Amino acid sequence: MGCAERAGINLGADGISVIEVTGKDNLMISDVLFRTLGVPCYMVFDGDAGTEERKRQSTAHLLPEQRQDKELKYERDARRTREKNADLLRYLGSPPIPQPSDESTARYTVFEDNLETYFSQHWLAWDLRRRDLVALG
Repeated sequence: MGCAERAGINLGADGISVIEVTGKDNLMISDVLFRTLGVPCYMVFDGDAGTEERKRQSTAHLLPEQRQDKELKYERDARRTREKNADLLRYLGSPPIPQPSDESTARYTVFEDNLETYFSQHWLAWDLRRRDLVALG
Protein backbone atom coordinates (compact mmCIF):
# COMPACT_ATOMS: atom_id res chain seq x y z
CA MET A 1 0.00 0.00 0.00
CA GLY A 2 2.89 2.32 0.78
CA CYS A 3 4.40 1.80 -2.67
CA ALA A 4 1.06 2.59 -4.32
CA GLU A 5 0.64 5.74 -2.23
CA ARG A 6 4.16 6.85 -3.04
CA ALA A 7 3.44 6.36 -6.75
CA GLY A 8 0.22 8.39 -6.43
CA ILE A 9 -2.02 5.37 -6.95
CA ASN A 10 -5.21 5.16 -4.93
CA LEU A 11 -5.86 1.43 -4.69
CA GLY A 12 -9.28 1.90 -3.09
CA ALA A 13 -10.41 4.16 -5.93
CA ASP A 14 -9.41 1.38 -8.32
CA GLY A 15 -11.47 -1.15 -6.35
CA ILE A 16 -8.42 -2.86 -4.87
CA SER A 17 -8.21 -3.85 -1.20
CA VAL A 18 -5.08 -5.14 0.48
CA ILE A 19 -6.00 -7.70 3.10
CA GLU A 20 -3.45 -9.07 5.52
CA VAL A 21 -4.29 -12.63 6.49
CA THR A 22 -1.39 -13.04 8.92
CA GLY A 23 0.63 -15.98 7.73
CA LYS A 24 0.84 -18.65 5.09
CA ASP A 25 -1.64 -20.84 6.94
CA ASN A 26 -4.44 -18.40 6.12
CA LEU A 27 -3.63 -17.62 2.48
CA MET A 28 -5.31 -20.58 0.81
CA ILE A 29 -8.50 -20.50 2.88
CA SER A 30 -8.84 -16.74 2.37
CA ASP A 31 -8.31 -17.16 -1.36
CA VAL A 32 -10.92 -19.91 -1.55
CA LEU A 33 -13.45 -17.89 0.43
CA PHE A 34 -13.02 -14.70 -1.58
CA ARG A 35 -12.99 -16.48 -4.93
CA THR A 36 -16.15 -18.37 -3.96
CA LEU A 37 -17.75 -14.97 -3.38
CA GLY A 38 -16.59 -13.86 -6.82
CA VAL A 39 -13.79 -11.62 -5.55
CA PRO A 40 -10.63 -11.91 -7.66
CA CYS A 41 -7.51 -12.39 -5.56
CA TYR A 42 -3.77 -11.93 -5.94
CA MET A 43 -1.42 -13.44 -3.35
CA VAL A 44 1.81 -11.94 -2.09
CA PHE A 45 3.90 -14.02 0.29
CA ASP A 46 7.43 -14.50 1.59
CA GLY A 47 9.46 -17.65 0.97
CA ASP A 48 11.35 -16.98 4.23
CA ALA A 49 14.66 -18.36 2.90
CA GLY A 50 16.80 -16.51 5.45
CA THR A 51 14.61 -16.83 8.52
CA GLU A 52 16.28 -19.92 9.98
CA GLU A 53 19.76 -18.41 9.69
CA ARG A 54 18.65 -15.12 11.27
CA LYS A 55 17.11 -17.04 14.16
CA ARG A 56 20.25 -19.14 14.59
CA GLN A 57 22.35 -15.98 14.83
CA SER A 58 20.11 -14.80 17.66
CA THR A 59 21.12 -17.81 19.78
CA ALA A 60 24.88 -17.16 19.78
CA HIS A 61 24.77 -15.89 23.37
CA LEU A 62 23.01 -18.98 24.77
CA LEU A 63 24.59 -21.94 26.51
CA PRO A 64 25.24 -24.87 24.13
CA GLU A 65 22.34 -26.97 25.46
CA GLN A 66 19.89 -24.05 25.21
CA ARG A 67 21.18 -23.16 21.77
CA GLN A 68 20.75 -26.76 20.56
CA ASP A 69 17.11 -26.84 21.69
CA LYS A 70 16.38 -23.56 19.92
CA GLU A 71 18.19 -24.63 16.76
CA LEU A 72 16.20 -27.86 16.59
CA LYS A 73 13.00 -25.83 16.83
CA TYR A 74 14.23 -23.47 14.09
CA GLU A 75 14.99 -26.46 11.85
CA ARG A 76 11.47 -27.83 12.37
CA ASP A 77 9.98 -24.40 11.68
CA ALA A 78 12.06 -24.04 8.50
CA ARG A 79 11.02 -27.50 7.29
CA ARG A 80 7.35 -26.61 7.89
CA THR A 81 7.81 -23.29 6.05
CA ARG A 82 9.24 -25.12 3.03
CA GLU A 83 6.24 -27.49 3.08
CA LYS A 84 3.85 -24.52 3.22
CA ASN A 85 5.66 -22.82 0.33
CA ALA A 86 5.34 -25.95 -1.81
CA ASP A 87 1.67 -26.38 -0.85
CA LEU A 88 0.87 -22.77 -1.75
CA LEU A 89 2.62 -22.96 -5.08
CA ARG A 90 0.88 -26.26 -5.90
CA TYR A 91 -2.48 -24.68 -5.00
CA LEU A 92 -1.65 -21.74 -7.28
CA GLY A 93 -0.95 -24.10 -10.18
CA SER A 94 2.84 -23.76 -10.14
CA PRO A 95 5.54 -26.34 -9.50
CA PRO A 96 5.63 -27.07 -5.73
CA ILE A 97 9.06 -25.60 -4.99
CA PRO A 98 9.89 -25.69 -1.26
CA GLN A 99 12.23 -22.70 -1.44
CA PRO A 100 11.04 -20.48 -4.30
CA SER A 101 13.06 -17.65 -5.81
CA ASP A 102 11.65 -14.17 -6.31
CA GLU A 103 8.83 -14.58 -8.80
CA SER A 104 5.81 -12.64 -9.95
CA THR A 105 3.01 -14.14 -12.04
CA ALA A 106 -0.53 -13.15 -12.95
CA ARG A 107 -1.72 -14.99 -9.82
CA TYR A 108 0.93 -14.30 -7.16
CA THR A 109 4.21 -12.72 -6.13
CA VAL A 110 6.63 -14.56 -3.88
CA PHE A 111 9.78 -13.11 -2.36
CA GLU A 112 12.60 -15.62 -1.87
CA ASP A 113 13.23 -14.39 1.67
CA ASN A 114 11.01 -11.45 2.59
CA LEU A 115 10.02 -8.03 1.31
CA GLU A 116 12.62 -6.24 3.43
CA THR A 117 15.44 -8.40 2.09
CA TYR A 118 14.20 -7.87 -1.47
CA PHE A 119 14.09 -4.10 -1.02
CA SER A 120 17.54 -3.98 0.57
CA GLN A 121 18.96 -5.84 -2.45
CA HIS A 122 16.99 -4.17 -5.26
CA TRP A 123 16.04 -0.72 -3.97
CA LEU A 124 19.12 0.74 -2.31
CA ALA A 125 17.48 4.10 -1.53
CA TRP A 126 14.87 2.24 0.53
CA ASP A 127 17.50 0.45 2.59
CA LEU A 128 19.47 3.66 3.18
CA ARG A 129 16.31 5.49 4.31
CA ARG A 130 15.33 2.57 6.54
CA ARG A 131 18.75 2.66 8.20
CA ASP A 132 18.44 6.42 8.70
CA LEU A 133 15.06 6.00 10.36
CA VAL A 134 16.34 3.20 12.60
CA ALA A 135 19.31 5.37 13.62
CA LEU A 136 16.89 8.18 14.52
CA GLY A 137 15.01 5.82 16.80
